[in-house]
Amino acid sequence: MPSSQATSRACARRRLAGRGLAALAALGGSMGGLFIRHVEDAGVWQILFYRSVAFSILVALFLLTARWLGKSGGRAMPTPTVIVAAMSLALAFILYVFSVQATTVGNVVLILSAAPFVIALLSVVVLKARVPVSTWAFIAVGVSGVLVIVVDDMMVRFDEGIVYATLTMLTYSLFIVLLKADGRVDMMMATFLAGVFAAVISFALADGLVMTGNDLRFAVSLGIVQIGVQYIFITIASRMIRAEEIALVLLLEVILAPLWVFLAFGETLSAATLLAAPLILLAVAGQAVTALWRERRAR
Repeated sequence: MPSSQATSRACARRRLAGRGLAALAALGGSMGGLFIRHVEDAGVWQILFYRSVAFSILVALFLLTARWLGKSGGRAMPTPTVIVAAMSLALAFILYVFSVQATTVGNVVLILSAAPFVIALLSVVVLKARVPVSTWAFIAVGVSGVLVIVVDDMMVRFDEGIVYATLTMLTYSLFIVLLKADGRVDMMMATFLAGVFAAVISFALADGLVMTGNDLRFAVSLGIVQIGVQYIFITIASRMIRAEEIALVLLLEVILAPLWVFLAFGETLSAATLLAAPLILLAVAGQAVTALWRERRAR
């Protein structure tokens, strides 16, 4: 009995630690819009170059440490599928910065939060996966929320930021589905390659790499805090708690990201975005909770 209780307490502490890491990942991810808003003079490709380099260095250090500790997972050498997936994520990295530069942070994070539904749809097409009826219902609600934002912005004016955000969601979703299709693969290796690809593309397209100290500080912070810490903490948390639970905790990012830019710059949300937010958030949360309930019921 004491041994059983000790095991139970250890599992509870492990789950708590996983939730804490997921919350820190959400906190780091929510800083992206705030950091980009603080950049004063640098161009998008300059921001992307230093963001990608900082991210790649951090992930490389994480991979080396994991291998030294014997905790790395998946194959060491990337397959063609993983390379294509990394290119897709590199495009998502690039499109994200363009989207935040062109529209509100709230619009961007809400559209990106609908990625689980696109992943489910792509899984049906690419992986021939079976999707429960409840998931289709949540997909309908979540997509309707995205459509509210897209249609409203396009009726008022052509908002290229909405287009960039939608493409970011699609390329990120493709990245996840391709990794699933490849089987046992080290996700962090794929993200490292994505950072390298994004850095190379940005270097080729940047009009010079000289920037002010302020802009450099925030560009590097984007790579370390917004995506570096986020991906590393999610990777570690995924070994402690279920993916659906991580998805629930990561909804904090959708709430915090618009809050930071509102407090710092007074950036507000449109009426359409405020209408869409409950639809998307409830759909994502409902899908995650239903998946957790279904898993526990199957035990």
